[in-house]
Amino acid sequence: MGALFDLAARTDTPWLPWTALTALGLGCAGALVGLRRTGQLRPAPPASPTPAPA
Repeated sequence: MGALFDLAARTDTPWLPWTALTALGLGCAGALVGLRRTGQLRPAPPASPTPAPA
């Protein structure tokens, strides 16, 4: 990402790194939706309570 900020400063395109970050965020959100729909992303089972030591 630092390289994109440098490139944006050199080419006078301040929107470039923010567009890349937005695309990355949308890609991650899409991946999470896909994992959720296929059942690969399930909530963790509730932890069983451990008995207190006597």
